[in-house]
Amino acid sequence: MKYVSILFLLLLGATGCRDKVAPDERVATSIQQADAWIDGKWGLVGISGYVSVQPDPKPPAPKSEDAGLQLIISNGRMTVLDKGKPTIHVNFEITPTSYGLRFKTNAPPEVGRWYLLDSDLKLSRNKLYLDTGISHDSPGYAFERIE
Repeated sequence: MKYVSILFLLLLGATGCRDKVAPDERVATSIQQADAWIDGKWGLVGISGYVSVQPDPKPPAPKSEDAGLQLIISNGRMTVLDKGKPTIHVNFEITPTSYGLRFKTNAPPEVGRWYLLDSDLKLSRNKLYLDTGISHDSPGYAFERIE
């Protein structure tokens, strides 16, 4: 009886580990999937990064308490809203890389103004993460879908 119980638990564990949702349905892994999910209104919910003690020539990032920062994304165009006011309008494209997807914009780098040039993209249906180079002292931005 002891061996039957162990065998039953092993079988239950093996069948219980199967996901009912395919991994590619949780996070966009293709350009087509990202294009289908990215359009909408996104609100900033967090910023992650390392703190550098040396001066940085990059523009300042928005502060995490600035809940007014939003992105409106539609048909290859992105508008950045700061407290409801449009501040930046750029075109973008999503490109594949050997490690995932890349979000590329035509935003000009302007000192003293927040912007997104090129970022690694992690996208699900309701969450968007743009990593502008967190391993090189640049921030990563977490957004959640508003609409």
